[in-house]
Amino acid sequence: MVMPLNHLRAIYERLFRDGVMVAKKDKRPQTKHPEIQGVGNLQVIRAMGSLKSRGFVRETFTWRHFYWYLTNEGIVYLRDYLHLPPEIVPTPLQRVRKPAATLAVAQRDTRVQAIEGPTSYVPKPGRRGAEIALFCSLILVRQSYRKSYIAYIVFSLFICALYIYKQTKPRE
Repeated sequence: MVMPLNHLRAIYERLFRDGVMVAKKDKRPQTKHPEIQGVGNLQVIRAMGSLKSRGFVRETFTWRHFYWYLTNEGIVYLRDYLHLPPEIVPTPLQRVRKPAATLAVAQRDTRVQAIEGPTSYVPKPGRRGAEIALFCSLILVRQSYRKSYIAYIVFSLFICALYIYKQTKPRE
């Protein structure tokens, strides 16, 4: 397909910058590509088909949309075609350096609500037996859906016994 070189360059620049190109399956010549100004959708599809045949992009088609993903060979080819230095890489491959979170508690925003109270949960003394029974019954119900019932029931009973032992053991 005959295509102006400035359109091809715009397609390649967008592909190199984003690392991915999306186009709706609409091959009418009057349909313009929504992301690239002045370039037709058909021109994008044909340019990506050319890159796909040379192994520079991977193509996926889902729900009337083409998705092309740039490969490592494609990065090298586009870098050479666009005359870019080796330091420049597509946006998905750039590492984002996040500053260390050094916000002190006093420097919190006024919109952040601070909750006053204990920092850990202390269980009430009378509910330990009910919690153990609930825990054991949940394990047995969950394990009953598996294939080897006997082994899992024995295993879950062992887990329940271990849990009960740890909960009822006097603390030192």
